[in-house]
Amino acid sequence: MLKSMRSRMTLQFVLLLIPFLIGTSYMVVMISTGAADREARKSFDLLKDRAMAQMKAPDGSLNPDWILKLDQLVEGTTFRQNQVGIVVRDRSDTVKYVSSINRPPDFMLMPPEKRPDNMRDLFQKWRISGDRFKQFRVAIVAKRKPIDSTLPATLAGLSAVIIGAAAFGTWFMVGRVLSPIRQLARQTSVASADHLTVRLETPSKDAEMIDLVDTLNGLLDRVYQEAELKGRFYAAASHELRTPLQALSGHLELSLSRKRTAEEYEAVVKESYVQARRLISLTQSLLFLHQIDSRTNANQESVNLSDACESALEMMYSQMQNRRLKLEESIQPNIDIQAVPSHAEVLARNLIENASKYATEGGLISIKLYSLDDHVVLEVANEFSQDIKINTDNIFQPFYRDDTSRNSKTGGNGLGLAICRAITTANGWEVGLVQRDGMISATVNFGPSETQLGAKNRKKPSGMVTKPATA
Repeated sequence: MLKSMRSRMTLQFVLLLIPFLIGTSYMVVMISTGAADREARKSFDLLKDRAMAQMKAPDGSLNPDWILKLDQLVEGTTFRQNQVGIVVRDRSDTVKYVSSINRPPDFMLMPPEKRPDNMRDLFQKWRISGDRFKQFRVAIVAKRKPIDSTLPATLAGLSAVIIGAAAFGTWFMVGRVLSPIRQLARQTSVASADHLTVRLETPSKDAEMIDLVDTLNGLLDRVYQEAELKGRFYAAASHELRTPLQALSGHLELSLSRKRTAEEYEAVVKESYVQARRLISLTQSLLFLHQIDSRTNANQESVNLSDACESALEMMYSQMQNRRLKLEESIQPNIDIQAVPSHAEVLARNLIENASKYATEGGLISIKLYSLDDHVVLEVANEFSQDIKINTDNIFQPFYRDDTSRNSKTGGNGLGLAICRAITTANGWEVGLVQRDGMISATVNFGPSETQLGAKNRKKPSGMVTKPATA
């Protein structure tokens, strides 16, 4: 039962209410007792004044009939109802008068030297008020009345009723407050991997519930988009794997259909080797992309990004030379960053390889690595036909195709830029691609550099070396 928020909130409210009611009841009892005691003391003092008045003569002297007057006073209704007795002593502490009705306790009639030791306890049980007149000391005595026992019992019963009503009211109100959440939970249970397009409806008009529903709908939209992307990725990956496998299988089947010459078998083997290498490249790219997404290789260390870019350029020189590309290179030396070494190397290689593959035949490739405002920036650009427009929002999606789709000439598998995006996301870098003025430019911002650069080195280099791509 206590697993539900409703029951826990009800119990917590009741547990907080109980000490509050106990404290309130105690204060009520104390206040009522104090008020009753003050009222009793006031009435008691009035009775004392009446007793003193009976002992006075009109001229202020001692009334010769004071004993008779006191007897008549004690026999009156007021003194009887309040059970008030009277004791009169002279200056020698000798008792001169004791009321026969409502007789005072024996310790009041004893001489001071014979009174018991527990006088304090006795005085707490009796209310006493006295005064002097002439040679006499007059004291009136009444037993203290116990506190009305009905008040604590009434308060206890009332507290029990309040606790019960509060528990019921809290249970009801919390249920009303949480009912939209239950309705929302039932709506959400409909959503699944196959029904992510479900839209949640606001079960109440409360601003908090509206915000919650909007947040959940946004989450479902993002999950749906991710599921769609993964679905397209799996479909594209299956297609990409099936193409070389079918080609490989077709060549082998054709070669086995009849007897062939050694030259024909050699051609089949070469083509099969090409398709097998394509399968290996695609499989390695898929595995690397999975490793990045699953963060299975996240140990960062200091990496010389300048060396990584130079190594990538050396690997691509032959391809650039075959396509007669012109290279503008400006790589600032000794730039260190914190990264997974393989990530930095693959990122630089993929960007430079992608530029050399898709650059216009005989066109320009520009590679810049510099530090600007304490941030390391890598720019890789290549000439590209202005007649073809690239969707830069989707270009980083795996297996994305447009008018520049990879083909047998480029040899791409559609994962190069997707791996670049995954690497930058995993390391907290920023990557973007823009197309303008006949160029496509990919820019990576690596954040602050580890190398302590001088003010001169922190400025974007203005010099640019232009040379043909020669080995």
